[in-house]
Amino acid sequence: MKLSQFLRRYRESKGLNQIELAERIKVSPYKLRKRETSEGRPKRIDQEKIMKYFNLKSLVEISEAD
Repeated sequence: MKLSQFLRRYRESKGLNQIELAERIKVSPYKLRKRETSEGRPKRIDQEKIMKYFNLKSLVEISEAD
């Protein structure tokens, strides 16, 4: 599963909008929107925030999340 799919699926399953999830993972809503639409790649710092929030050791684990 791509990071964009993972973020969107998680957000929707929790009933969150993009702004709410962005606040929780401490990134700008603009960056989150870009990630959900695959318009950009997260910078290293953003990757670390995503991994910390979802308690992942690496973003590779996302391919196993479903």
